[in-house]
Amino acid sequence: MDLIFVATPKGGAGKTTVADLLAAACTLGGRRVVVLDADAGNRGYLRRCGPLSAIEVDWETGHNDASVFVQRHLEHVDTIIVDFGANLLASGTPILGFLSALQGRLAAKGFRLWTLPIASANAPGTDSLVERMIHRFGDAGNVVVVANDTDGSAAYMLGGRTPSLVRLERIPSGVVAARLQRREPLASILLSPSDNHLIATAMIARSLQRFVSQPPLSDLVGRAAIERLNASAAIADGSRAYYTIDRLSVASDDAIRANTAVRGAIDDLSSCSAGEAWMRVQAYRAAYAEYARFSKTH
Repeated sequence: MDLIFVATPKGGAGKTTVADLLAAACTLGGRRVVVLDADAGNRGYLRRCGPLSAIEVDWETGHNDASVFVQRHLEHVDTIIVDFGANLLASGTPILGFLSALQGRLAAKGFRLWTLPIASANAPGTDSLVERMIHRFGDAGNVVVVANDTDGSAAYMLGGRTPSLVRLERIPSGVVAARLQRREPLASILLSPSDNHLIATAMIARSLQRFVSQPPLSDLVGRAAIERLNASAAIADGSRAYYTIDRLSVASDDAIRANTAVRGAIDDLSSCSAGEAWMRVQAYRAAYAEYARFSKTH
């Protein structure tokens, strides 16, 4: 049984994405998952995953509310993910007392605590957040820094203590846009992908499988989740896009297949003999023309 706190020093660093990914992995592993949206200024998880996907927790919820909250909402679950508000640990709001009391009550029931501060290229202040989480929760559980490669630069703005670090690879923006077409938890989409976004959904499954296969997250989600994600990702294994999948129009199955065909044609052209060159050029032109039906910008 696990209690997971996901936090960032500022908005836009990937807090809701990480909460969505972890909820999906734990659900696919057979867990009974509840998400608490504690970001009263944004409600990013609820906006992404739908109105019934999480329980709202207001910043004025205090220490004395924890007992009733556990009895009302958390008696029959084994994984609880809390999507913190940005910089919540520095806010001084009553919810900090609620979260401490919640952690204490759940620890008595056998729950492990995981605190996940997120570092990314657009999130200065992560070092301070890591120190605050170590100070407040370090003795109670695992502090795992998530290095979220939001822009592909691998510039995570980390210089201080990193007790344990896992990396989340950049998911192409067009693939993310395909996921956001449905306001549902990611687990539902992975289990029943849209007909025209089977490959994009499998790409998300592959990124998630790589993310949670890293220790200590592999211990958190369990082997069953990783195996299920590996099966969900299989349809994307032959996809090697040449052009970046940077918007929804190039994230459909047909567009990704055409994109992959361009890469194959270029690979064939670069390794062919002189006698095959003209045929390979023609094959490249045909592949490019097919991809151009989906994207006119290249």
